[in-house]
Amino acid sequence: MLTQYLQTLAREIRIWAELKHANVLPLWGFIAEGENAMPSLISEWMFKGALFKFMKTFPKSSDKTCKLLHGISKGLAYLHSERVIHADLKSQNILISQNGEPQLTDFGLSLALMHSQTALHRSSNSGKGTIRWMAKELIDVGADGASVGHNEKTDIWAFGMVVYEMLSWKVPYWKFRHDAGVMFQISKGELPEKPTNDSGSNIFIELWDICESCWSPRSLRPSAKQVSYWLLELIGRNG
Repeated sequence: MLTQYLQTLAREIRIWAELKHANVLPLWGFIAEGENAMPSLISEWMFKGALFKFMKTFPKSSDKTCKLLHGISKGLAYLHSERVIHADLKSQNILISQNGEPQLTDFGLSLALMHSQTALHRSSNSGKGTIRWMAKELIDVGADGASVGHNEKTDIWAFGMVVYEMLSWKVPYWKFRHDAGVMFQISKGELPEKPTNDSGSNIFIELWDICESCWSPRSLRPSAKQVSYWLLELIGRNG
């Protein structure tokens, strides 16, 4: 079991080390101290911290909101173009660089897309991500006892939850304290409650539309590239 884990970790380190994009946190290297020690991954320290706290330093539904989301969408589109699934996208896994760029991080659950659907399902059983950001199909279990694995569409669902976080300053399904209650809501097809548009902003309306598109049935969800294009247009209209 340990050998298999180390092989998986080595693959993850290789994948991350090869990623080069302004909105993906670069990997500097790793270190393992002591006999049988697990490697610790090393990257640049982000002094501005995670998006979850940083987003509360500027108004909701602002131009800055759009620009940050655009950067996140570009990072996600890049990952997908490199055949990498993030599998745990949320505001706490998005760090803010010194110049204010969002950078995707925490690829502990990231999954390289396999050449066949069978291989993808097999590899995605290593982790399910974080409940509140999970797509319904990741929770549903079929008649054969199997569930859908992480893919580009489940990453897009999670991106919609990140947009929700920035519109509400709250985690998805914040009224439910325990994951069991959240899972029940998701399995019923219940979506997060629409936040209040405090400013009456048109930006809020358009970002909420993007949320709902990301939470559409799988076949109707946009690609990360499409979402990035929508956000760029939104920035242009409100710039």
